[in-house]
Amino acid sequence: MPGPQTWPCIPTASFASCQLLSAASLFQLDALQRHCEILCSQTLSVESAVNTYKYAKIHSAPELALFCEGFFLKHMKALLEQDSFRQLIYGRSSKVQGLDPLQDLQSTLAERVHSLYVTSRV
Repeated sequence: MPGPQTWPCIPTASFASCQLLSAASLFQLDALQRHCEILCSQTLSVESAVNTYKYAKIHSAPELALFCEGFFLKHMKALLEQDSFRQLIYGRSSKVQGLDPLQDLQSTLAERVHSLYVTSRV
């Protein structure tokens, strides 16, 4: 399991939650996994978002990944100034790791726009 030196942008308390999330995912403890996803999302920052997103994808934490995608959309301008985010979006390594963040962002944005449209029509 990666140590704090591997994920330097994730705050220590959140890192512990992410480690627990990894174990919860492995042992299929759904309620604990969801609780850890919530804890990790509460400390999300521009600096930690990319690593948290990757961690969520690796450990099959769909709610945390979706939260990160929403965070990406909300903070796109600041994130585009970071090499780690640009590498996630444009880099080949994302595709090699099985990540398709542009497709995920497009789906999240479409879902949110649709939700707004449906809500405004009611």
